[in-house]
Formats: sequence, structure tokens, C-alpha cells
Amino acid sequence: MGRLFVLLCQSLFLFLTSEKTKNKHTWIKALESITMQSKLITAVAALGAGLVSAQSSNICSSATVTITSAAMATDIPCGTIQGSVKIAEDISGNIDINGPRTIKGDLIVTNATNLVGLTSSSLASIEGTFKMQGLTLLSDLRFTQLTTVGSINWVTLPALGSLVFGTAGVTKVNNILISDTFLKSLDGLNVASVDELHINNNKQLVSYSNQLANATKTIEINSNGPDLGITLPNLIWANEIIIADAAKVELPSLEVVNGSIKFDKNSFTEFIAPNLTKTTDGDVSFINNVELANLSLPLLEKTGGGLTIQNNTLLQKIDGLPKLEQIGGAVLLRGNFSEVSLPALDDVKGAFDTQSTGNIDTSCDAFNKMEGKQIQGEYTCRSNNTRANEDGSSSGGSAGGTGNSGNSEGAAGIVSVNAAVLSVALLGGLAQLML
Repeated sequence: MGRLFVLLCQSLFLFLTSEKTKNKHTWIKALESITMQSKLITAVAALGAGLVSAQSSNICSSATVTITSAAMATDIPCGTIQGSVKIAEDISGNIDINGPRTIKGDLIVTNATNLVGLTSSSLASIEGTFKMQGLTLLSDLRFTQLTTVGSINWVTLPALGSLVFGTAGVTKVNNILISDTFLKSLDGLNVASVDELHINNNKQLVSYSNQLANATKTIEINSNGPDLGITLPNLIWANEIIIADAAKVELPSLEVVNGSIKFDKNSFTEFIAPNLTKTTDGDVSFINNVELANLSLPLLEKTGGGLTIQNNTLLQKIDGLPKLEQIGGAVLLRGNFSEVSLPALDDVKGAFDTQSTGNIDTSCDAFNKMEGKQIQGEYTCRSNNTRANEDGSSSGGSAGGTGNSGNSEGAAGIVSVNAAVLSVALLGGLAQLML
């Protein structure tokens, strides 16, 4: 287009300096020629602008935009991408997404095994899923403006050791899954509310602390680094909490868990939930926390499901539930303790099984008076059981649950009946084949 403009200027100059300009008809023809060239320039310019506009519109409105090079990523002509953005699997090096502030769909980066860095200084919102999986070399993740993500799904990022977000960090995410990374902390994920939170198999993770206040579905944190400390100072309500393999857990504001709260194979020496009052429908469970010496739930009044405290071998007393009145399922207390005190207990819907390697006769005397009354299911309270840490179910059970030996006999009877029925069926089948 610039070349046509130069030709037009040259034609005009030659015309003005030519002797032929004295001829009126020559003037007219020359002007007509110049006019045609001018129209051609305008048309070419319009065509070029149209092509650029069409290309930009296509990127901005496509269902999926696939970034195939670093150059393409740094020159995205959209403030908002209506669809999803995908990074090509064969891309390598560093990718800087520059231009868009919002991705309405997903940001998908999977199996790009040569990708080293993924950054953006413009992107503030990903309304779909931010998915990164199978990125074996990714070590640099920097999104300095990002605050809102629909879901985070990060799996198998073995070189990713840290996250870099802006000052505020990511403050809104519905679902979080972070698994099999090299992350040492999750600083920068400052969400107040989530639906699902799953953090597992991050072997370098040593701390997780944020301002989370509620979780509408599940908090599940397990199989991370052995020194992991979890601090959720603002968590008031959760639907379900499952924590394993942690060295410290602090939930100072927790008041209500709608489902279950379970702790398994942690290395903490104490657990205190000073404001927890009830689990609406689920269990309270502490199993195989072999360093646990102090368990305190001073305001707990009700469990909608069962209560299980089992194989916490350093726990010498179960006396940290002074206000517990109602247990909606079974009670299973097994360990090395010398005292079990539940002074407010008034209603146990399921079985009651309390056994220790030590002498708990005094505690059993108090519970014996409740058998068939406050305790409605099968009742067992036993001292000096050397197998107290081995026997028993791994869960609190449910309402109406029965004790131990009866279940084994019942199961054996069912197996015998089923075997007999199966034998009759086989004989009948053979008879049919012989006819």
C-alpha cells in the first residue's frame, strides 16, 4: 500500500512538470488516472484493515484458541477471549500471554513437556478451569494480575517450586486440586470460600495457611510433606474435612462441620478445636495419629454420625469432650488410655465399644449404667485388652450398629447360606445340560 502511494506521488510530480499539462484534455486524463490510483489505495487499505479485523475477531470469539508459538502468545489482540485458550503440546521455552484480561473459557496446558515458564502480566480472570497437567519442566509460573479463577486443576508439575501472583493474590476460586508438585507453599492462593479443596502428594509442601472461611463441599489434604503445617484461622464452617499426614493442624474458629471431620495418620502431638460445637450428619474420627497426646474439643455437643478414637497410642486420657451429649452413630474408643470421661453423654444411637490396653474399670463402671438406656446399641467396655489397638472397625459406624463378635458369626452364616444356594444352582444347571 505504501508503494502505491509513492507511485501516485511520482505520477503527480511528472504530470505537473510535463509540457503536456498545457493541454486541457491531458489534464483531465491525468487527473482521472490519479483518481483511480487513489481509489485503489483506499480499497487496498480497507482490505488490509478488514483482514486484520477478521483475524482479531476470529481469535477473540473462537471456541478454542491454540497458541503455537511464543510470538503468538505475546500479540493477542483481545481484551476478552470468549472461548478457551490452549497451549500446544509441542511448545517449548517460555510463554508470556500478553493482551487479554479475561478468558471466558478454560486455560489448558497439558503434556507440554518442554515448557519452562508460563507468565502473564495482563490476565486477571479465567472463568473456566486453569488446567496444568504433565508439565515436567515447568518451573516459572507468574500471573501478576490474576485474581479470579473458576477452578484450579494442577497435576504432575514436578519442577514447580513456587507460585508468583500479585499483591492480592488469587482471591476467588470455586474448586482447587493441586497434586504431585514441587511446591513448598501455596502462598498467593488467598481464597475466602471454596466448594472443593484437594491438596495431595506435594512432598515438598511444608505450610498451608490462608483466609478460607467456608467450604461448601470437601476439604481434603493428605499425602503431602511430613512436616506440613496447616493453619486455617478463619475457617468457621465446612461440609467435610479430611486431613492426613500433617505435622500440625490449627482450626481455631471452626464451629460446625455438616458432614464428617476425620484425622488419620497425622504426626501432630495435639489437636484442639476450641469452638467446634457439632457435626450435623457425619463422624468425628481420630485414627492412627501415633504422636497425639492431647485431644480437646471442649464445646462439642453433638455428632450426627459416630465417634471414633482409635490407635492413637500416646493418648493416655480421653477427657477432652466434656459437653458431648449426643452421638448419632456408634462409639469406638480403642487405645492405651487409662481414663475415658464423657460426663455429659446422654444419647448414643449405635453400638458402644470402648477397650484399652490399660485399666479403665472405673470408667467402665460409669458406662455400665447406661447400657440399654442412653446407650441403645450393643455395649462393650473392657480393660487390659492387649489387642485394643488392633481390633475394631476403622470408622465410627452408623445408627443401629451392633458390636463385634456378633458380626463375625452373622457374616459366617450368610456365607454358608450363600454357598448352599450356589451349590443348588450349579446342580440345576448341570441337570439342564444333561437333558
